[in-house]
Amino acid sequence: MKLLKGCKIKKVEQHDFERILIFELEKKEERLKLIAELFSKGNLFLLDESMKIIALLERQEWKHRKLKLNEKYEFPPESFSPSKGYDAFKERLRSQKKRKVVVALAKDLNFGGILAEEICMRSGIDKSRSVDELSLDEVQSLYSALLEILSLPTNPRIILSNENEAIDVVPIAFKIYEGKKSKSFENFNSALDEFFSKKELAMVEKEKLDALEKLLERKKIQENLIKEYESKLKDLKLKADFIYQHLHEIDALLSEIREMRKSSSFSEVKEKFVGKKLYGFKILSLDEKGEIEIEYEKSS
Repeated sequence: MKLLKGCKIKKVEQHDFERILIFELEKKEERLKLIAELFSKGNLFLLDESMKIIALLERQEWKHRKLKLNEKYEFPPESFSPSKGYDAFKERLRSQKKRKVVVALAKDLNFGGILAEEICMRSGIDKSRSVDELSLDEVQSLYSALLEILSLPTNPRIILSNENEAIDVVPIAFKIYEGKKSKSFENFNSALDEFFSKKELAMVEKEKLDALEKLLERKKIQENLIKEYESKLKDLKLKADFIYQHLHEIDALLSEIREMRKSSSFSEVKEKFVGKKLYGFKILSLDEKGEIEIEYEKSS
């Protein structure tokens, strides 16, 4: 966004418990806000002081809000926040009776997949169970697990695969990653920097490999075409040599066919010549235009 040129970031904050970041910007006498929505497909909005959208990444529209140029920006409908307490947690969770516990936590309470699985693991509740199967004690266990997670000291780390590839970055020690290799950091920002820089580097390398594979595939196709054309050229040369070597016989054959066409029907001409051996070669086909197909090699 060109409008961001020359802006200074004065403040960064999260909107409630939503996956929404608000960057307060300053540009000379102008005050702007950059809103980053980090859910669904993601989106970016640049707002003026009246919260009007003056630039955006992608136009979007739902029944509860319209996100387009010159419209006033509206936050999505309020979702659950841990600060609302146990009753709000219980009410929101139990309103999703038919969902699996992990899905309700991830989507309806807005915790995301990883945190939802961590809550289930710490509470000892099977994540695949249906919400309507939960007792009040189990709902309380889920809420207690959430509070436990929120009270944990920061322990930022990048989770690694067996091949030492970065698969996730977390601010605390997650039980779902126990036994996995990890790399610790002094602060979460450092962990995020390394995680996403490596991801970006891996993406660039993948793009290079994909481009190289396409070039190699194109080269293979071109080499096959060259072989095909060389084969056709060789075949045409042999045919040309054959015609040159037997030009007299071929000319005599064509003259005989033309002469017979003057006094006979095409079917009579075809019957006489096609399948017969004349002037040393067999005639394979003949059409009304006078074009003939003969054996490639002259018969003995």
